[in-house]
Amino acid sequence: MPDLSRRHRLPAAYDDAFAALKVVAAACRADGAEAEAEPWLAAHGDASRVVLAGDSAGANMAHNAAIRLRKEPIDGSGDTVNGIVLLHPYFWGKEPLGAEPTDPGYRAIFDPTWEFICGGKFGLDHPYINPMAAPEEWRQLGCRRVLVTTAEQCWFVERARAYAEEIKKCGWDGELEFYETKGEEHVFFLPKHGSDNAVKELAVVADFVRRC
Repeated sequence: MPDLSRRHRLPAAYDDAFAALKVVAAACRADGAEAEAEPWLAAHGDASRVVLAGDSAGANMAHNAAIRLRKEPIDGSGDTVNGIVLLHPYFWGKEPLGAEPTDPGYRAIFDPTWEFICGGKFGLDHPYINPMAAPEEWRQLGCRRVLVTTAEQCWFVERARAYAEEIKKCGWDGELEFYETKGEEHVFFLPKHGSDNAVKELAVVADFVRRC
């Protein structure tokens, strides 16, 4: 199998995610060619209640799709979704944040990852990976509600906490909810999906989506 990540570096994944969002939004309408290919969505879908969600890098993509939505409104659906769910989001930055380890060896585990993903095209403080580096863009987040979850021992816990604290300060006027699980690691709910903590986090997500 070819290594597609080397030939399709960022922003390719962001472009694909946004294209998928446009297809879903169009499929919820009964007046477009895309909708004709998805009769169930045309009959039952409601583009006004779309929620973007992802864990780790997927959460990063959900955030960036909502940012792009303000810049590129979707025809017939506008420039916002009803909510985004960021589960243990993958955000990073050049300088340590909060209680993040300052040891160069530790940070060398994560810094090259971003460089590989984007082929060195975007720095560690680009808004794609560090929303707080561009508050003027962040305040344009194209959604009405945000749920951020993290875990006490998550690699990116300080980034998630800061996201929840700083998003209001940047001028975004939506509703923010934050949930942190004590004693767990990054995306623990995947390998431990039947655990009490995983079930509790899923319940938080389900309740948020239900209210969107």
